[in-house]
Amino acid sequence: RAAGDVIRTMVRMLAAGVVTVDVQPLMSRDTGEVVFIDMTEARVLSSPPTFLDLANAGNFVAEMLGLIPESLSEVASTVLLEELKEVQARGETIDQEVYGILIGNTNIIKGEALRLIESHCDL
Repeated sequence: RAAGDVIRTMVRMLAAGVVTVDVQPLMSRDTGEVVFIDMTEARVLSSPPTFLDLANAGNFVAEMLGLIPESLSEVASTVLLEELKEVQARGETIDQEVYGILIGNTNIIKGEALRLIESHCDL
């Protein structure tokens, strides 16, 4: 569950145009639910994003993905694909440069999810 919460939070924040550079997760031992606290460092990205925005987006993506162990990469990959499809279904978009950062830093994407993202997710 934790890997899915991390991915969902990351994608939803990127779709909202928000990043933070000091990711602080708390995880429930009972449910595995992850809550992110202390968003005082969160920033709304400019449109189009500035160089600094893109650097912060890259750091945010790297921090979030760094929370996911390799053993959960298949789960994280599946959730990422589902969440990107949800972004599309809601009519939301992720800035193209930010999306490129997400996909470029996403070494957890495996197999079918990678092929579908590369060929069908036009965010």
